[in-house]
Amino acid sequence: ILRQGFTSVCMINAPLRMQNAQDRESGFKQAVADAINKPDQVQTIYTALDAESNVEAFSNLIRSQPNVQSIFCYNDYLAYDCIRYMQSNGLGHVQVVGYGHEPVSKIHMPNIPTVDQSPYQMGQISARLILDWIQKGKVPPENSYTSVKLMHAKY
Repeated sequence: ILRQGFTSVCMINAPLRMQNAQDRESGFKQAVADAINKPDQVQTIYTALDAESNVEAFSNLIRSQPNVQSIFCYNDYLAYDCIRYMQSNGLGHVQVVGYGHEPVSKIHMPNIPTVDQSPYQMGQISARLILDWIQKGKVPPENSYTSVKLMHAKY
């Protein structure tokens, strides 16, 4: 998204008591800092992840940041709620991106751009780490990373 020239980006995130919400926000802010060098201008709004809270967070974000170009959502279901709200209220100027490559990202037309978190690769790495621990006594690292990719909308 940042490589496409978007400079006004925001995030709607899950509550920070969730570790993966903390990690996604940290990674998002780092990517923005690396791309446009303005991490302090990135606004993040939080949602309880139910449809009503998602719509409220999105509408609050649009009101507070009327020139936002792109919104990164904690997951695809949140992105779906935001897009439905935009469509029902005649708002079409914001690029919404989800996370997880969940089925909802493919059934919405047009498809929701989403980050594929490579669950197959995560399973392979996890199995390898566990087997190495059991068979060789090799303690797994605290963190292990996989590659991710942006799945673009298909029209």
